[in-house]
Amino acid sequence: HKKDTKEKMSWATVDFGIGLILNLLENESLLLSGVHGEIEKMKKELLIMKSFLEDINKHGGNGSTTTTTTQLFQTFVANTRDLAYQVEDIIDEFAYHIHGYRSCKKLWRAYHFPRYMWARHSIAHKLGMVNAMIHSISDSMKRYSRLKNYQGASSSSPPIDDGGAKWVNNISESSLFLSENSLVGIDAAKGKLTGWLLSPETQRIVVSVVGMGGSGKTTLSATIFKSQSVRKHFESYAWVTISKSYVIEDVFRTMIKEFYKEADTQIPPELYSLSYRELVEKLVEYLQSKRYFVVLDDVWTTDLWREICLALPDGLCGSRVMITTRSNNVASFSYGIGSRKHEVELLKEDEAWLLFCNKAFSGSLEQCRRQNLEVIARKLLERCQGLPLAIASLGSMMSTRMLESEWKTVYNSLNWEFNNNLELKLVRSILLLSFNDLPYPLKRCFLYCSLFPVNYRMKRKRLVRMWMAQRFVEPIRGVKPEEVADRYLNELVYRNMLQVILWNPFGRPKVFKMHDVIREIALSVSKGERFCDIYNNDNDGDDGNAETTEDSCTRHLCIQREMRSSTVSTTN
Repeated sequence: HKKDTKEKMSWATVDFGIGLILNLLENESLLLSGVHGEIEKMKKELLIMKSFLEDINKHGGNGSTTTTTTQLFQTFVANTRDLAYQVEDIIDEFAYHIHGYRSCKKLWRAYHFPRYMWARHSIAHKLGMVNAMIHSISDSMKRYSRLKNYQGASSSSPPIDDGGAKWVNNISESSLFLSENSLVGIDAAKGKLTGWLLSPETQRIVVSVVGMGGSGKTTLSATIFKSQSVRKHFESYAWVTISKSYVIEDVFRTMIKEFYKEADTQIPPELYSLSYRELVEKLVEYLQSKRYFVVLDDVWTTDLWREICLALPDGLCGSRVMITTRSNNVASFSYGIGSRKHEVELLKEDEAWLLFCNKAFSGSLEQCRRQNLEVIARKLLERCQGLPLAIASLGSMMSTRMLESEWKTVYNSLNWEFNNNLELKLVRSILLLSFNDLPYPLKRCFLYCSLFPVNYRMKRKRLVRMWMAQRFVEPIRGVKPEEVADRYLNELVYRNMLQVILWNPFGRPKVFKMHDVIREIALSVSKGERFCDIYNNDNDGDDGNAETTEDSCTRHLCIQREMRSSTVSTTN
């Protein structure tokens, strides 16, 4: 699964290569450089490369070539990312010359005209070199593609499923088998949601449960789904895990199997040969006169409801549908009269401590005090900031550490632990899914936020201006850049990637923060893509001790502590 996570990270950051170059080629400065022919050639070749990488990511080849495919894929991604940064440097340099030339008076323009022409010639030459490198990478891809097709000609193998995503789905469904005695901080939410489900309204009602990845949405919903009061109230029930790459016919088949299994009825033998229309008809026929309860776990878009609502008839029997999602856009969608939304809150300090002790010390606080671990344990718990998944995973990992020195080591290298320790891979995998789903412009804006210190209060206006200064905001005709950046910010909030901690009197978000665990994942991705990095020589172990900035190149560097002059010169 560590390999799967690297694959997903590589694919998530293809945009930092090909996507970034395509975005940069639209820059106004390039349009003034007189290299339109070179730009169009580069665009066409890059689009072909992007399609090829998408094909590799989806199909991967047969089982014997998966490792090779992954290595080649990561190499192509790294090469295109480095090219993207070269293009960015070229544009910055030419934009500097253009600004200097335009700011001169007419007489001085005539004097500086040779220098301006030299700059145009220089950028054309450099872009020509980049174009040659793009063609070289593209030729390598084509050679590999021909070799792959030759090797696979004798056997037709289906696309390989994303093992990492399937593993995450399996983990989600395991929530159905958790003992309620091991759960913490869900009683109030459970009572509220159960009341909504058992309400006397006869129309079909959709209840949405929304929260950031790892906040316990699935665990809460699974507890309600299993409860006897809910089971007695409904005639039929089904739990369906959706995921990002769902196939609607498979969703219908899973629902049918769940309904038939709960009713102890034999599953139709022709189920897998039924078409979309036939599956819808079978579901409608079965559910029309029943009071049913369906949980749709891990929904990413509202498109699912548009496809599935026809198969969930409103027979005015008091049926209910529960949706879990990370997106407020999905949770706030208009599902019909009476639909409700519940936002999952992070654990309070005492609840978080109880959950951590249950995992790390088997519920025995005396054991914690006997080993002099309470102080360092509470400091470690603070870094989780009430996120149940992180608390449970970290507590389980620390249950095997008996010495105070071991706990301090983990605390001082928590960033490394989140990114490399197999016992914390679930936290990383689940949070990476949210990052992977971001559109390209939002990925850069989101990663840039990780440069701010832990618990830093990011003001909206300042953040918007910084994004604009870094050219992260894509131009949209007829819309001001500030408005586009505001949309980015709101979208990150809707997706639970940033948290609003202060609103202005008009109800507009004013101050934001990034959850510490999400920040650690964002920093890891940023460093891997050489997008941004932090230098922090705080010996208490924040971000700087894992690796020093002089060991790697980065596009954006944030210095958060006083540095020696020798270190600054080395970094420069």
